[in-house]
Amino acid sequence: MTKVSAVLIAKNAFDTLARTLESVAWCDQIVVVVDGSSSDQTEEIARTFTSDVYVQDWLGYGKQKNVAISKARNEWILSLDADEVVTPELAKEISTVVSHSNVDGYSIRFETYIGEKLFRYGGLQNDWHTRLFRKDKGQFGGVVHEVVEVTNEQKLQGVIIHYSYKDFDHLMEKILTYSKLEAEVFVKEGKVLTLKERLRPVLRFVNVYFRKLGFLDGWVGFRHAYYLGYYVWNRNQQIAKLT
Repeated sequence: MTKVSAVLIAKNAFDTLARTLESVAWCDQIVVVVDGSSSDQTEEIARTFTSDVYVQDWLGYGKQKNVAISKARNEWILSLDADEVVTPELAKEISTVVSHSNVDGYSIRFETYIGEKLFRYGGLQNDWHTRLFRKDKGQFGGVVHEVVEVTNEQKLQGVIIHYSYKDFDHLMEKILTYSKLEAEVFVKEGKVLTLKERLRPVLRFVNVYFRKLGFLDGWVGFRHAYYLGYYVWNRNQQIAKLT
């Protein structure tokens, strides 16, 4: 029987990690790489589920995930963040497909929540990520928004539940963190703020709220679109400070 290793990275995730690990208890191996700067019970919680727990100083999102992959013993990797949950239907589907698969990876649709509210529109209704792949075929790249690319993949029917934001304050925390990182990469790559880049905050809002039907999510959809526009605005402000 083909075996699967679930691999995760985690930092200060005591309030979400147990739920995530419970959802992959069916996997043959669970690997958790804990950020060395974690200050809560993340490591202790991880060790109640698996002995494959490693403390690693932060290397960046992609590199941190690749460390987790390197610790896996099995052919197939199921990569998750500490706020993502595999549904029972997806777990069953994964167990079935890996036993007779002729592809290198699978893309899985995400259902994203803010608190208890599911985002149904604003681009998140079609949010797919490659999270199941053969160990020798996939590695993560990217400093800010890490991705794994495989040349031969299919889509699965099951979903991953992403408890991405506790509330809008939590979303803002993530925006401030990620936009700063993106600004640093932008400057490092020698890019400049063109007129289009300066207009992008407004364009992002229009795209999310109107073109991708964010308005159908009501007030939550408006705030989500506004915050994503603010993300780009803040990134531009950070770029200006660095140049």
